[in-house]
Amino acid sequence: MSKLIIIVVGMLMFVLGNNFENPIIMFFEAVFVATGILFVLSEIAGYGKSQKEKDKIEREIFEQFHKGMTRRTRYDLNKRIMNDQINNDIKDNIAKGINRSSRNK
Repeated sequence: MSKLIIIVVGMLMFVLGNNFENPIIMFFEAVFVATGILFVLSEIAGYGKSQKEKDKIEREIFEQFHKGMTRRTRYDLNKRIMNDQINNDIKDNIAKGINRSSRNK
């Protein structure tokens, strides 16, 4: 029953959150919707199995999701750091080029 409530709350937040376009509300609606989707997938995967097996499947699905999201977050962070470094290198090269060309005049 609690899983159904999470899904309903997530869908309501999704519908109402699109009207507000507030980043905090959008973050929480994404969390609720993702959690609801994972609950539905775990129920489908656990169909016809004992409660112990269902709990194990649910735990594994959430662990894989968490692992994938942390990997994605690390990738995005490293990508931003590298882009900042590349942008700084480009700025330095442009500044050096301008300084060299201004000396020749």
